[in-house]
Amino acid sequence: MIDPPTYASFLVRLWREPTLELPEPATGWQGEVEHIQSGQRWEFDTVDEVLNFLRRQVTALGSGWLAGG
Repeated sequence: MIDPPTYASFLVRLWREPTLELPEPATGWQGEVEHIQSGQRWEFDTVDEVLNFLRRQVTALGSGWLAGG
């Protein structure tokens, strides 16, 4: 029996977008996480959501599977 991988690689992108009212970027960050091995991507409205997602992924990795978001 082959053991499941004990690692995962993620690319995390964070950005702020300007609004029509404020030409400078807004204070809130948006994010995207890409799982390198599978190519799956997830988008988030806050950095907290990104971090919570990554925490769930680490927990799921310990169980031998990738959580869906």
